[in-house]
Parts: sequence; structure tokens; C-alpha cells
Amino acid sequence: MLRLGLVYNPGEANSVAVVSRLREHMAKAKLDIKLVERSVANSSDVATAVQSLLGNVDAIYLPPDNTVHAAIPVIGKFARESKIPFYATVKNALDEGALATLSLDFVELGKESAKLTLAVLAGQDPATTPIRLNENPTVFLSAKAAANLGVDIEPFRKRPNVKIVE
Repeated sequence: MLRLGLVYNPGEANSVAVVSRLREHMAKAKLDIKLVERSVANSSDVATAVQSLLGNVDAIYLPPDNTVHAAIPVIGKFARESKIPFYATVKNALDEGALATLSLDFVELGKESAKLTLAVLAGQDPATTPIRLNENPTVFLSAKAAANLGVDIEPFRKRPNVKIVE
């Protein structure tokens, strides 16, 4: 059974929503993954929470969470030193040692936003314009973190929606 560490602030609605959806998906899909959760109230609690995960998890996931993301450099340091992969939802986490992120491609988001804006300027009623979700988020993989962890990322190089950050 894979043990996945999860650090988040239960006071942030965005984090709670993602964690709830993650739990539901894992139960529905009957995944052989055990969540090892650590809640934090502020970014100074993150180091202690991450330290308590070391040796007890196989990987760490950070949901979209402002409190936790403020401490990504600390998480990256622990993850690198302990050779534990960590995953985040912001691309800049790759600079701090994350192995991968599932992130919006802001260039593509800008293009989609421009199309919507042009449609409204051409007379489309914003009140009846449906909400669009980004259906093609990008997986960003860190070549440096992969090398540190001994992970072969070559098979991912030619996959759509996967970008390797060297």
C-alpha cells in the first residue's frame, strides 16, 4: 500500500474541497493508497508537519493551499534530503524540488480567456456564457528532481500535456 502524505490548512476552503474530492476519488476507485494527513494552521507549522511525515510516507502531495505553498522551500529541502517525491499544484514548486505538478498552462488559459473576451465584445451575453474548465492541464516534470530520486522520465518526453523542466 502506498502511503501518501498530505499537508494542508483545514481553514482554507480550497484545500478542504480538493482533499475531500481526493478522498472520494480514492474510495470510488478503490485505490491502494493510504492518506497520511497533517493539518497546519500557519506556514510556520509546515516544517513540523513535514518532519512528522518523514519515514511514514512514500510521497507527499500539496493541494492548492496558500498556507502550505508559502513553505514550499522548506518542504523541498526535506523531500530532497529524504529522497521522497513531492507533488504540488504550482509550477514554481519544481524550482524547490517537486518532482511534478499538475498545473494550468497560463499561456493556454490566456488564449482561452481572450476567446471568451472576444465573444463577449462581439455581443455574446456573459450571463448566458457557460463556465469553462481547463480540460487539458499540463503535467510539469522536473528533470533535476527526477535525477535526485532516480526516476526515469524519458518515457514521458513525447506525451501530450507533459512538459519536462530541465
